[in-house]
Amino acid sequence: MLRLDKEIPDAEIGLLKGDEVETTSIANICRGKTVMIVGFPGVFTPVCQREHLPSIIENFESIIAQGINKIYCISDDNFWALNAFRKSIPNSQLLSFLCDGNREFLSRSQLPKGDENVFLGGKYPRFYAIVQDGKVIRMKVEKTVFSTDLTNGFRVTDDIYRMITEDDMKQADESPEEAAEPQTDETQSTESKPDQPKE
Repeated sequence: MLRLDKEIPDAEIGLLKGDEVETTSIANICRGKTVMIVGFPGVFTPVCQREHLPSIIENFESIIAQGINKIYCISDDNFWALNAFRKSIPNSQLLSFLCDGNREFLSRSQLPKGDENVFLGGKYPRFYAIVQDGKVIRMKVEKTVFSTDLTNGFRVTDDIYRMITEDDMKQADESPEEAAEPQTDETQSTESKPDQPKE
């Protein structure tokens, strides 16, 4: 399952490279680095195309500046549809796109499914996860596919900053500064005592 403070489930996926797709795995793209995985319910859906991913692109530099090595966007659409969708979004080359057309990762993640009322049932919810060397250290999932309150680029940037701040405060609490050793009267007396002349 895809859960906070747990290892991310592994699965075989397709990584878009130009007009080709390269078979890789979730474990491979997360190994030894800190990445952000952005899930969205479907290509050419209005919220995904006009709001969600453009906001991630707009805040790309701010997100990367906070220690994120790579931003991956994943959906369960087929490679050709995902590639056409990628090309329709300005500056999408800043992001990397993952094709989970076999729904292997979606199935193993056990995330809430999309909205059946708009025929997106069984698809990805809108979410983002920060994964550090395979471990999920931050994660937010929207309640509906129409919302980007938790996953838009501006909110993500702020959330990562708060995560870093919380970690810094926690480390400070766990590592109190060592108190300076007080001087004893004997030490003070020795330090202030002048050298004795040699006989």
